[in-house]
Amino acid sequence: ILLTPTINGNQIITACYGLICTDYQITIDSGLPVELFASFSQSFNQSAITIDADSEVDIFAYAIDQHGNLVTGETISFVTTNGSIGPNNKYYPYLVGNQVITAQWIGASSTLAVDLYVEVVPGAPNMVELSGCDYVVDAGTSCDLFATLYDQFGNLVWLDMGSEYSLSSTNGETDTVIFSSPNELPPISQIKIGEFTGDSIGTWTITINSDIGLSDQIEVQVGYGEIQSLVLEASESTISADDLLYINATRIDVRGNELLVEIMASNWTDISDGQITSGIPSVWAPNLQGTKTITGSFEGITESVTIFVTRGSVSQFHMIVEDEVANNKLFEITTDESLSSSLRAIDAKGNTWIVEGTWEVSHNEFDTTGIISSNNSSQTTFNPVIASFTTYTITATHIENSISFTESFSVLVSVGDIEELIVTGIDSNGIPYDIVDGFVITADDFIQFSVDMFDADGNTVVVPIFWNIMDLENSVQTNITGDLSSNIWEATLVGQYSISVYTVNQRGFNLSSQFEIIVEHGTPVYLEVVQSTNTQNAGDFVTLQVTGTDSDGNQFDQPVVWLENNAQAKNINATTDVGGYKFNGRTAGNYTLTAEYLTVSSSVEVEVFALNIASNIKYNVSTDALEQLEMLTVNVEIFDEYWNRISVPQNARVDTTDRGDVTYLGNGVWELETLDEGAHSATIVVGSITETFTYDVEGNLAGFFAAGGALYYVGAGLIGLIVVALLVFLVRLVRGDGEYYDDEDEEYDYSYDQESKPAKDFTKTTINNTPVVPTPPTSPPSQQEEVAEESDDPEEEDLSWAVDYRVEDDGTEWGQTDGEIWYYRESGSDDWVEWTE
Repeated sequence: ILLTPTINGNQIITACYGLICTDYQITIDSGLPVELFASFSQSFNQSAITIDADSEVDIFAYAIDQHGNLVTGETISFVTTNGSIGPNNKYYPYLVGNQVITAQWIGASSTLAVDLYVEVVPGAPNMVELSGCDYVVDAGTSCDLFATLYDQFGNLVWLDMGSEYSLSSTNGETDTVIFSSPNELPPISQIKIGEFTGDSIGTWTITINSDIGLSDQIEVQVGYGEIQSLVLEASESTISADDLLYINATRIDVRGNELLVEIMASNWTDISDGQITSGIPSVWAPNLQGTKTITGSFEGITESVTIFVTRGSVSQFHMIVEDEVANNKLFEITTDESLSSSLRAIDAKGNTWIVEGTWEVSHNEFDTTGIISSNNSSQTTFNPVIASFTTYTITATHIENSISFTESFSVLVSVGDIEELIVTGIDSNGIPYDIVDGFVITADDFIQFSVDMFDADGNTVVVPIFWNIMDLENSVQTNITGDLSSNIWEATLVGQYSISVYTVNQRGFNLSSQFEIIVEHGTPVYLEVVQSTNTQNAGDFVTLQVTGTDSDGNQFDQPVVWLENNAQAKNINATTDVGGYKFNGRTAGNYTLTAEYLTVSSSVEVEVFALNIASNIKYNVSTDALEQLEMLTVNVEIFDEYWNRISVPQNARVDTTDRGDVTYLGNGVWELETLDEGAHSATIVVGSITETFTYDVEGNLAGFFAAGGALYYVGAGLIGLIVVALLVFLVRLVRGDGEYYDDEDEEYDYSYDQESKPAKDFTKTTINNTPVVPTPPTSPPSQQEEVAEESDDPEEEDLSWAVDYRVEDDGTEWGQTDGEIWYYRESGSDDWVEWTE
């Protein structure tokens, strides 16, 4: 039987043989899809639909096989040009426009697809956006404002769907306009909705509001508008010629906004006779007094400011003689002549005016009463009566604003012509020039000159004289007329000089006198010590050179008296050079070397170091008589050849004729343990230097055994004595003398076969070679290690001397004595070495 199914589902096939029948139930599945159907409606075929962006729509799709059976169990997928397909085949749009949804079945050898068409229109208004005025708006001008309406997905919406709109701003004016937004056309963006007009300068906020509750804001910047006027404002209406005028230029636009502006120098069209510096504000500096007008222009508008300038303060005060400035001038007249003078003031800008003043006339000899015409006026006339070869000084004083201005000029009133000039000199020591062959003075001295002048008849004449000095070493001549107060010449620099005084009479004859002078240095007021070095080894020399400086700055080698550390100098000797000395320090230390001359002194510092070469030994022995197995302490000090104490060298040692141990405890201290009975000597050896001392060792029974004496050969009669000796030894052992024994005791053979105690040879010494200590550890262990306990075994080392005992990880042992001195012993070594930093 061959079954060819056409209908899917559960089918029953009945097979009969006679009356016997059997039913077979068969499940028939659908075949492969051969046709695909898709629709927006479940009840009819709808392949196109229009929805807004806020809506959603169901999609229905199925497939049938070649017999028309509905195909189940196959996947039908959806692809959309925009939007998304959600659960239960719901389509959610996004962007507006015509969208295509494709339902498709993809088989192994074939594909079925059906397109559905959706027109998406804008959704409900969700956001309004305000734009425009995105530049600086000048005050008084307007800019356009635009509005754009969007749905929730950003799709453009027709602007009129937002209902009515209003505009507002924090400053300035806003106006709405009628806009067009036809719904039969696609919605557009940035529809002009109003205008903004700028007013005040600044950044302002513009707000749009719709009746459905949508709003947006933008900021607009308002700048200065077109200029309407220019204002020039001066800091003062009246200034002096000494002052500065500050001018502010203010630009005012059409909305009244004010702005300080700078008028460039080229735009100041009138600055009177002053100078102007452009800026904010501009600065005008006047010159001459009077009413001044300053004019400036900006952006085509011209404005002026008027200022009155008064004279400035007195800057110069002039005495005028014959229309010439007479300040500090010298005039020559006779008693038959007169001299008129007036007063004039000038400010810093050159403004000139006549002033009044107080007049005075002075002379170093004569009464000057009544020889000027007026004492308080703007001018006066000088009428001399008495002739003099020293000048009359006419002085005028003007006071303004509590400031006094004084000027003067001199007048030489002459009689007869000078005929004789007599000049004498005497130095500050009272020695006149006419009894010596030239002055020899120091820089601290002076020379007093006396000048007498006469005419041909012997009348005293006073005329100006002039002084010159010539340095004879370089032939340089200098006028010193103004330096000789009261004709006194003060010596300064060392040298050889020639001083001449002269004058010229009315006939042109030169009258002169000359003095030869040698100037030596004065008394020093300052000492300087120059040292060759500030450190020396004992016995070396430091060269000292002393230089003195007098009050005029002359420098010279100066002998002095020396002090060492404020006491008499014992190590300083003079050399053959003046001011030269040598310091020979022998005792180490710091020296302050003070050079003194009269009341001045100067000090230098010198540090003397020990030579660090051993030359002398001092020692101290704790005792010179002791018993066997007792300790002898030797304290050693080392000195250089000048007896400066130095450190004990590492190669120092103590050699002894005794066989006992010699232990170096550090810091120049050795400990000698006695062993052999009798007289001994010990030698302290430091390089090639030695010192020897002697000591006596008294025997005892314990020392006898420790020294190796053979008692075992003694007969039975001595056994009791041995027992007694042993008892004594045991008693001392109980008292803590067990350290007298060491491992060497076991090496001695106490044989009774030995006839006698061997003789000792004291010429042979036990040499203690102090080892060259390697660089010690930087410090003892920072944390205390476990202290080794003393063992009852007499063969173990006795460390009872160590009040603090430590062992490091590398095996180095540390022990500290009750004197707080550390010793260390490296792993594998038998000797303890003192630790020093």
